[in-house]
Amino acid sequence: MFPSLLLVWVQVSIVSNRGRCQNHRVDREPRIPAFPPTSPIHHKSPGLAGSRTHSELQNPDHGGGLGTTHPSAPPNISKTFIVETGAPPPAADYPIANIEVDNDETDSSYGEDELSRYTTSVTSSVYEYRFKDGRRYHSYQAGNYQFPNDQTEQDRLDFIHHIYYRLLGDKLFLAPINPGNGTRILDIGTGTGLWPTQMGDLYPEAELILGNDLSPIQPQWVPKNVKFIVDDVEQEWAEEQQFDFIHCRYMCGSIVDWPRLVKQCFDNLKPGGWVEFHDTNGMLYAEDDSLKPGNAIIKMLEGLNQACDKIGRTLDVAPRLQGWVRNAGFTNIKQDMFKLPLGTWPKDKKLKEIGACMAQNFIVGTDAFTLLPFTEILGWSKDEVSVLNEAVRTEIRNKNGAAHLLYDV
Repeated sequence: MFPSLLLVWVQVSIVSNRGRCQNHRVDREPRIPAFPPTSPIHHKSPGLAGSRTHSELQNPDHGGGLGTTHPSAPPNISKTFIVETGAPPPAADYPIANIEVDNDETDSSYGEDELSRYTTSVTSSVYEYRFKDGRRYHSYQAGNYQFPNDQTEQDRLDFIHHIYYRLLGDKLFLAPINPGNGTRILDIGTGTGLWPTQMGDLYPEAELILGNDLSPIQPQWVPKNVKFIVDDVEQEWAEEQQFDFIHCRYMCGSIVDWPRLVKQCFDNLKPGGWVEFHDTNGMLYAEDDSLKPGNAIIKMLEGLNQACDKIGRTLDVAPRLQGWVRNAGFTNIKQDMFKLPLGTWPKDKKLKEIGACMAQNFIVGTDAFTLLPFTEILGWSKDEVSVLNEAVRTEIRNKNGAAHLLYDV
């Protein structure tokens, strides 16, 4: 759902092999309805000895690349200063590098130029849609997903796929697998189906790459080993055969019972198989003291967190995933965290590109993030939401500060 990533990739094994990462579950206190301004607070995130770094995962022996050069990761240091909205960030068991700010990028505003086949276990009603305030929403299991599925949103989802791909060093996944003959892969909440389609192009010998979603918006012309199904992953899964690899990305704000979903992944993996989760904690951080009380982006994220909590579909997924996967029976648990810049403030060329894309993603996607959750769940008027969204877009275009989100894998 929201643009920040926790990648937890874990293996189901028949031996008692335990991963080295420590459980760092963080339970957040419920947010209060008024969204009071949050004063920036500095926190240190020390790196622990023996932890895995981003650069260690850029291994050409595994990870789904698309044949492009893998840029090296920025150097890691032992601590970073962050500013957040709400509770302290999860304690990391690995160092996260500070991103050097390009001071030349903080003075002016953005100009406009800168910035399958289907199988289904349900009836044709899945092709009927709900419309609200000019946006289209899914009808199958209506209410389970609070965000649009129209063409504007599909384009944004494809755009965010590119952002995540670049952030992971031009890789589609980080798990140590090499799909070949007989490999079965599942993509949970596939959206537009771009990830399975690229996997099918990259691994034509894989037996099946299956994507499921509540909305039938995926393409028909796809590699022959790619298939899509309209299915609700919170129910019993339609596919009965087990998988070698399960990929679950961008699902925060969409799931009621995460422990159950994680256990379903465990039960539907072959012995020795891998599952990879990418998600967020729905918070905004900064490299400096540039995030001020009353920041419109912070207010939007606080409201979105409150709306999702109110319907039991939390955005605060990332800090809890490692505990959930361990409780489900997974072993060999590995976790990595990436900074996802918002804006062109990083000095690093690749991170500057990613930050520019994230800024555009927010400018285009703000209405998608807020219209239904704020009006139908929080009771805001459409005019109030429009005022907030315009303030968010103005904040981003003004390029104030060195803000970033955390993307955990």
